[in-house]
Amino acid sequence: MVTMEQLVLKDHLVRKKRESACQRNRSECRISLVPPHALTEKVIHASTLSQNRIRRLDHTLEQFNLNPIAIGLDAGYFKAPVAESLERREILGVFGYRRPSRTKNAFKKKHFIYNKEKDSYRCPNGQGLIYKTTSRDAYREYHSEPKECAFCPMRDDCTKSKNMKKVITRHIYTEAMERANQMRLSAYGKKTYRRRSETVERSFADTKQHHGHRYARFRGLAKVQMQCWLAAAAQNIKKIALVVSTLRKLGLNRGEIAQILAYIRQFKNTSALEFIQQKISRSRPTVAHKKEPHLKKWSSSSI
Repeated sequence: MVTMEQLVLKDHLVRKKRESACQRNRSECRISLVPPHALTEKVIHASTLSQNRIRRLDHTLEQFNLNPIAIGLDAGYFKAPVAESLERREILGVFGYRRPSRTKNAFKKKHFIYNKEKDSYRCPNGQGLIYKTTSRDAYREYHSEPKECAFCPMRDDCTKSKNMKKVITRHIYTEAMERANQMRLSAYGKKTYRRRSETVERSFADTKQHHGHRYARFRGLAKVQMQCWLAAAAQNIKKIALVVSTLRKLGLNRGEIAQILAYIRQFKNTSALEFIQQKISRSRPTVAHKKEPHLKKWSSSSI
C-alpha cells in the first residue's frame, strides 16, 4: 500500500527533475544559433535531397568557419550518400534510428547473409544471389536463380515475384551506413544524439510555439521560406540578447562585450570562455572571498 508521504516525495522528485532539465536546456540553448536553412518541396528525389543537405552543410561550415567533430542528425538523414559524405569530411555522423521498410514477405533483407569476399548474398535456404548490375541510383542488384527458386519450399515466405526471382539491392556506400549505425549504438553516439534533443528539437518547439510555425502564413515556396528566415532571425536575436545580458550581469561594459563578440566571431585558438574570464579578472579588483559556512575544509588526515 502506497502512503501519502511516498506520493508526495515522488511528486517532489519528479518536479525537481523537470526543473533541472528545463534549467539545463535554457543554459545550453542560449548560444545555439539557428544556421541558414532552405525549404524543399514535399516530393523530391532521394539523391537530390541528399545532395542538397550536403551542400547546405558545406555552406554552413565555410560561412561560420566551423570544424565540428560530430553532428547529430535526424533519422530522415540516414542515407548512404549522407553517411559517406560525412566520412569523407572526417565528421562523425550520429543518426537517429530508422525503421526498415516493411514488406509482405516473411524473410527480410536481414535474413540474407552478405559475403564480402565473393560479393554475393546467401538466402535462408542456402542459394546464392550473384551480382548482376548497378542502377542509376548507385544500388547494386543481386539476383537469384529462377530455376532453383521454382522448387524452393521457402519461396512463398521469400518472394511474391511472378518470374520466381529474388532481387536484393545494396548501395555502394552501405559500409558507411553500417559504421554510422555502430556509432549510434556506442556510448559517445548516444550522448551526442541526446544533445540534439536538448538543442535542435527545443529550437523547433520554440519556433512552433512562439513564432507561428504551426501553419504556413503564406502560399508558395519563396514566401514560406521568408517566414522561416524571419522566425530564425527572431530566435537568434533573442539568444544573442541573452548572452549580452549575461555578460552585462558579470560587470562588463558595452565596449568589452563588443570585443568579446568580435573575438568569438574570429574563432581563435583559445576558447571564448577563457577570454571572458580573463576580461572579468582584469576589470574587477581582487577581493578576498569569505569562507562559506556550509563548506568543510578536509585535511589530509581526514581523507
